[in-house]
Amino acid sequence: MNKWVKTKEELVYDGYRKIVKRTFTLGNGKSATFDISVSQPGVAILAVTPNNEVVCFKQFRPGPEEVLYELPGGGTEPGEDFATAAARELLEETGYSAEVEPLGSYYRDAYVSGKWQMFIGRNAVRVDNQKLDDTEEGEVAVLSLSEFKEKLFEGLMTDTTLGYAGLLKLGLL
Repeated sequence: MNKWVKTKEELVYDGYRKIVKRTFTLGNGKSATFDISVSQPGVAILAVTPNNEVVCFKQFRPGPEEVLYELPGGGTEPGEDFATAAARELLEETGYSAEVEPLGSYYRDAYVSGKWQMFIGRNAVRVDNQKLDDTEEGEVAVLSLSEFKEKLFEGLMTDTTLGYAGLLKLGLL
């Protein structure tokens, strides 16, 4: 399969999310336009305590208008490497620290440009209080493996790619 040829890109919205319209010539010669959310790369971390509990951040998400369980994560600061960003996000959102190791990367959605870097946090322990941004509201939820898997299966989580990949890597799936 050949890559499509981008023939046009137009900024249509520049707010919390940046949205562009991208027009491509498809392999069959036809033209199609797609709305794309343009984002910077980000990080997410599956942090597991010595008792195999998973550290989550529970918060209201405006897209689905639901309270969801999330694995800690977010964007990087200027000049910050991905592992440092994952450790920082874990500490800010949950107050936990862990031994951070890379797992891989994934695209969060076919219509989002940024790739997310996945990390595992081993031996996660609480070392501080949350230090949330002004637009963040949420609480720490430390889930048993069975509770975490239930949230994955019930569709009450984001970052499901990391959830499954991390459990597989740790031999906990």
